[in-house]
Amino acid sequence: MRIKQFSWSKTLVVSAFITLFNSGISNAFLFKVLGVSGNVKLQVNGQVSNLRPGTKLETGQVLIIESGYCGLMHANGKILELKTPGSFPAANLAKSITGNSKTKVSDKYLEYVLGQLSKTEEKDMETNVRKYMDVPGSVQRGSSKPNTGNAASIYVNLFSSNQIMPAPYFISWTPIAGSKGYEVSLADRFDEIVMQRKSDSAFIEIDFSKLPTQGDESYKLVVTSPGTGSKSVKEYIMNLATHADLGLQTDNSAADNMVNGMICEEKHYFLDAIKYYEKANRQEPGVESYSEALSRLKSKLVKK
Repeated sequence: MRIKQFSWSKTLVVSAFITLFNSGISNAFLFKVLGVSGNVKLQVNGQVSNLRPGTKLETGQVLIIESGYCGLMHANGKILELKTPGSFPAANLAKSITGNSKTKVSDKYLEYVLGQLSKTEEKDMETNVRKYMDVPGSVQRGSSKPNTGNAASIYVNLFSSNQIMPAPYFISWTPIAGSKGYEVSLADRFDEIVMQRKSDSAFIEIDFSKLPTQGDESYKLVVTSPGTGSKSVKEYIMNLATHADLGLQTDNSAADNMVNGMICEEKHYFLDAIKYYEKANRQEPGVESYSEALSRLKSKLVKK
């Protein structure tokens, strides 16, 4: 009797486990949508609706492209782009991508990227930049306090602290009326000037791979307009990481560049993030979510 009771209890436990396991599989998503343009729809249980960024694609659902573009990221981190008209069952798309040799978003950043795609408050954050910048843990822009006197302040399009790689970067700032040129200087952690250059325009390209460095280095950036007495409102810190372990995608599709931009932005490589977002927008200019990512990041750099 005891044996039968034990067997029955064990059967119930195993049965419950199997039910829970199968339920988890049926609710698991295969893809999340990175971006959409044109006429792209999703069919679920016979019902067809417009496809939106961040949507989950699950087994049994069908992606329908009448005309346009769709960028997808698989749950394992691999990225897929579709531009050909047709009906694409999500299960078939998953089979086509899981066995190929495409690179994937590293597990280190996969959860972050998937989480970003699921944010529902994104639109609200875009409409109130100042509120977004005040969110605990968000990066703060350089001080907005003006210099004393009548000279205008120069606002560099950077945050107060930025990660960079040993590579060329374009750095811009607010142009000053009446300025006949600007001077840009970089000082190392010991306040020794390692670079000083002039620019006729309100931007300059700096190749950080050609600057003297020993391991990880931090540079302080200052921009002045000698003719007007204007100066950047604070020293902007550029933290050089000689070996940035970001696990970026090596493919050059718009979807890959979008994901690379998201990862760079999260790790405070803001100039690199802008580069990748701009690439994605040039490749697929009609994808609203790609253009929004670029404008949202740039809006944080605008003086309010």
